[in-house]
This record gives sequence, C-alpha cells and structure tokens, in this order.
Amino acid sequence: MLVANYDYETDIRVHAEEAYAEGENKRAREAALRMLKDTRFTIKEIAEFEGLTIEEVTKLQQELQA
Repeated sequence: MLVANYDYETDIRVHAEEAYAEGENKRAREAALRMLKDTRFTIKEIAEFEGLTIEEVTKLQQELQA
C-alpha cells in the first residue's frame, strides 16, 4: 500500500508558483497585445521581448483581427 506524506508548506509553495507563472503569462499576453496594436514590432520581436512563442503571438494577432 502506497502512503504519501502531505506537506502543507510544499503544497502552498507549489500553488503560489503556479499562480505567479499564470500572472506572468497574462502580463506577457497583455503586453504583446499592446505591441501588436502599435504595429512597430514584428511577431518575432514581440515573442522574444515577452517570452512567448511565435505561435502564441500569432494567435493573439488573429484574435485582434477577428
């Protein structure tokens, strides 16, 4: 029988790290949208500046055009 020890502090830390990563991704997507609206930046530049993939930025661009 497998019994795992639950570590509350580790659980809280993991959830906090996940929430932080979600927030960072949301911030990067919002910044990418502003950059796409500005039109001075290429998709590749936006992806590099914001740490997103080219596919993510392309999808954002398509959402703007819809």
